[in-house]
Amino acid sequence: MLSAALSAVLSMVIAISAVTPRPPAPAPNDTYWPKQVNLAPADRYGINLLAAWPYSRGAGVVIAVVDSGYVSHPEFSGRVLAGYDFVTDPEAARDGDGRDPNPRDEGDWVSQAESASSQAGSECEVRDSQWHGTHVASIALAATSNGVGLAGIAPEAMLLPVRAVARCGGTERDVADAIRWAAGAEVNGAPTNEHPADVINLSISGEGSCSGPIAAAVEKALSLGAVVVAAAGNDATDALTRSPASCQGVITVAAVDQSGRRTPYSNFGTAVSISAPGGTMLAGIIGASNEGSTIPRHFTYMRAAGTSSAAPHVAGVIALARSFDRTTPAPELAALLQMSATPFPLDPSTGLPWAGDCDEGRCGAGIANAGAMLALMAARPKPTVQFSAPESLTIGLDGGESAPVNATSGADGLALAVLAVVSTSACSFADGVVTALTAASCRLRATVSGTRDAAPGSVDLVLNQVGLSSELTARITAKIRLGRSAAATIAAASSGAWKAKSLTPKTCKILGRRTVMAIGLGTCSVKVSIPVAGPYEAASKTLKITITR
Repeated sequence: MLSAALSAVLSMVIAISAVTPRPPAPAPNDTYWPKQVNLAPADRYGINLLAAWPYSRGAGVVIAVVDSGYVSHPEFSGRVLAGYDFVTDPEAARDGDGRDPNPRDEGDWVSQAESASSQAGSECEVRDSQWHGTHVASIALAATSNGVGLAGIAPEAMLLPVRAVARCGGTERDVADAIRWAAGAEVNGAPTNEHPADVINLSISGEGSCSGPIAAAVEKALSLGAVVVAAAGNDATDALTRSPASCQGVITVAAVDQSGRRTPYSNFGTAVSISAPGGTMLAGIIGASNEGSTIPRHFTYMRAAGTSSAAPHVAGVIALARSFDRTTPAPELAALLQMSATPFPLDPSTGLPWAGDCDEGRCGAGIANAGAMLALMAARPKPTVQFSAPESLTIGLDGGESAPVNATSGADGLALAVLAVVSTSACSFADGVVTALTAASCRLRATVSGTRDAAPGSVDLVLNQVGLSSELTARITAKIRLGRSAAATIAAASSGAWKAKSLTPKTCKILGRRTVMAIGLGTCSVKVSIPVAGPYEAASKTLKITITR
């Protein structure tokens, strides 16, 4: 659920139709690609994936999937980071030791006896292993164009598997610790996460509004810069009554079918931020899986439907966006996701979204549109920076002048730009104050993060620094005969190392530091220069000599 302030952003009129997108990528050769209608263009109510790939494929981004763990699958080959198993109950975990560094999904099957003795209700009905985390992860980041299987949304992203649910679900404490750890926070008893997630996918749902450890964990993850994506839930009820869907700051995802209408099972309401394909009981979303009905066996593929499948679509789209621009903060990315969404289909009789489906804001801003989001980000103008700085600084034998410098960005001038010195030998900058170190120009660079309105970038400020005169003098005889030489007399108050250079190499050349050798008839021009040295400014003199026979 996004904040009211962020929702207000949607009132902006964005001329997406004026954006000239890059040509879409060619279709991949994955076996199941023709059946992946969930990734189709927006006019078919898919997420418009091929239009996004020319901008990004998710390189450098870490997607944490807090779920049932994962089983080895070719779709993740070479892209799985060291995760963790936060399931405390060893019997539920089926690994015999509770929490451990191995996030492998050991299977969440429930036998008749286990179901009969459980107090977990519908979570503990008799069933085979679901391999839920593996399926969810593959939607977001399965390998692409490898000639087999399916195409993932962010095929160059890295998977961080974090196991938090097992047989009969999971505990609030285990899930909360998994979220915190995934974002890079310290968790007692667990090693430091060396690869904090950029995006955290939570395809899990529990009864009750967001509170307690889950709310605190989500808040911590957001403070560390992660984008948190949560499934709205599959109870056909208000998502405000489910957690983590109702947590403040998360991107909550409802499910739509191939016609763009809310699926019968999907939760809805003001907590929902966006919708994405979730599949139906007859046409689920294709994903990676395992053949084992209890313990893991050989890898395979399967279809599954639910908001659990819808959420990783959005996690994958956010991964593409974060790879394209790593500086735009999570709330701004969420705003861009909503502003670029595909509108819901309309009831021809009313001209409004179908009653009971996605009318009255029940399903968020629209259907996630990866291509439109990336095109919108690419079309953002370069940042503007306003500087508050002196026109110049002075420097003398007793040291350089200091003055405050400030940089702000945006039309309202409220966003603070990060300032740093480019010319470190000329000036220093600390605590908002620049100090002249030499008489050279001081160059400061203001770096601006991306926002919904402007692309990231940097703008330089050059300060003129007025120092002492070098008092350079240079003299030489007015005429030299061809083949002869003469020495120049050069002096300066500055300690800088002066040098002489012939500007007319066909008539004269420099021998040593100051001797001019006549090698051709005509006028010889020699430039004597001295660089900036401490408080002394750079200077130069040009000598003219006539070369005769």
